[in-house]
Amino acid sequence: MTRRQAPLARKFVSGEEFLYLGKFYKLQVVDVLASDVELGEGFFISKKAAGNAREVMARWYKTQAAEKISERCSWYAKATGLAPTSIKVSNAEKRWGSCGPAGTLNFSWRLVMAPLQVIDYVVVHELVHLKEKNHSNRFWSALEAIMPDYHEAKRWLKDNGHVLVM
Repeated sequence: MTRRQAPLARKFVSGEEFLYLGKFYKLQVVDVLASDVELGEGFFISKKAAGNAREVMARWYKTQAAEKISERCSWYAKATGLAPTSIKVSNAEKRWGSCGPAGTLNFSWRLVMAPLQVIDYVVVHELVHLKEKNHSNRFWSALEAIMPDYHEAKRWLKDNGHVLVM
């Protein structure tokens, strides 16, 4: 992905680009749509939903994030034996993920804008916190044992995390 500056203010007009799973899609406001927002070759939003497009798009992203992040957590939990007590998607703006003391994993819905490899990195990062509660050498070794190329995803998030906004 080429580095782009985050837009200062979203206008939710046709032609504006939005990220989903690391790819930019152009928004198109259309007259009739089966639901308020749909994703195909681009994002489509109905004219009737365009008046509150920010909320409608955020709701769509949150639904997608809950599905995708739960799916990835489930896959990695089975592969590693590290199972959270629950998974929650939040509105967090400062953290991509966190691990609560009772084994609850929390993820920002904005993460679903990132490439799948980056989502996987954050998921694995938080799963490893279930057994290693800090960022010690043991933590990073455990993460690397599960995801040897995690450095690339970590770097992507550091370099591009600022564009995961709406």
